[in-house]
Amino acid sequence: MAIRTGRVTEATRPGVKGGIVVEGVDAVARVWQRKAITMPAEAGVAVVKAAGRAAERMRQRVPVDSGKTRSSITADRTPSVGEGGVFADVGPSWFVARFLERGTVKMSPRPFVRPAADETIPELVRELGRIAREV
Repeated sequence: MAIRTGRVTEATRPGVKGGIVVEGVDAVARVWQRKAITMPAEAGVAVVKAAGRAAERMRQRVPVDSGKTRSSITADRTPSVGEGGVFADVGPSWFVARFLERGTVKMSPRPFVRPAADETIPELVRELGRIAREV
């Protein structure tokens, strides 16, 4: 899509005929509007899939003796929209999981949430980039 400028005249105050005329701006605006409408829906699908992958990776990494933690790991099945973004929550809900992840005074950390996130986030970033290019 090419954008070209038309004639240029000088405007002395707002509302006075003149200024820069840019032909094709409406076409650019339509493309951005289409992206703004399409992107959240496709991004939501990608985020939910990534949350599911992260949850599975967390379950695989949980220490073997922590069945309650493993069974408490969930991922949203539908995306949430808010604060300018699309998101899906994922992780353990059992309160002991934080002690496994971060450790305590008497127990060294056995992280499983952060490694799963570190593996999943780059995949999600690539997928969102692909969506942005295709829209």
